[in-house]
Amino acid sequence: MNKIPANIIQLFLADILPAFLTYFFLIISSNYTNLDIIGITGVLISTSLIFSSISNFEMGVGMKRYLGKYSNENNWLAYKQTTFATLFFISLTSLITILLLWNPFYNLTAMFGIESKFFIIVSIMIFGANIQHVLRGVLTSYLKSKAVLIATLVGSFSRFPLLVFYFYFDELNEINISWAYSIFYVTSSIILIIFVVYCLNKIKGSAIIDCIKNIKIIFKA
Repeated sequence: MNKIPANIIQLFLADILPAFLTYFFLIISSNYTNLDIIGITGVLISTSLIFSSISNFEMGVGMKRYLGKYSNENNWLAYKQTTFATLFFISLTSLITILLLWNPFYNLTAMFGIESKFFIIVSIMIFGANIQHVLRGVLTSYLKSKAVLIATLVGSFSRFPLLVFYFYFDELNEINISWAYSIFYVTSSIILIIFVVYCLNKIKGSAIIDCIKNIKIIFKA
């Protein structure tokens, strides 16, 4: 129980510090580019968040309800299997959403004024946001919020070296600014995955058993 206050503080910092760093990133970018480029980046961010929210079906919320229950019961195998089921479902729905958005018959992103050159960037943001949502929930329920704080801080700081690189060796156009912004999702997701795999590998038993059953259970939550 003594870990809970620290867990709460670390989660708070994992939200507020990256928010400040994102604000700082956009301020710096705006000083060396123009408002049109920042506006395009803002559209990409907003669109990605909208479609990541639609495609995750709030599975992370349902998952945390059962992870807390299994943690209290020391039923760690169920904890592991629920985590895998949620990650599998979220990965699948994220991929389907991305394919629907960029299908060859009708490009839905054109409705938001997003050009096809931003395909990879928007896809990274959608997939990364959904995966992070689940992984953060897994580590929080495991009382490992420090790992969440580390991942989000490293991810937030990783934008700045790329921004500096583009400034000195390329140019700060809308593509490069968007790439620098989206690297947060790549870096932080990789770190979160490493922490989750490390934690779950300690639990004996297969993670893939009853995957469909666990997905149905989470949906009921």
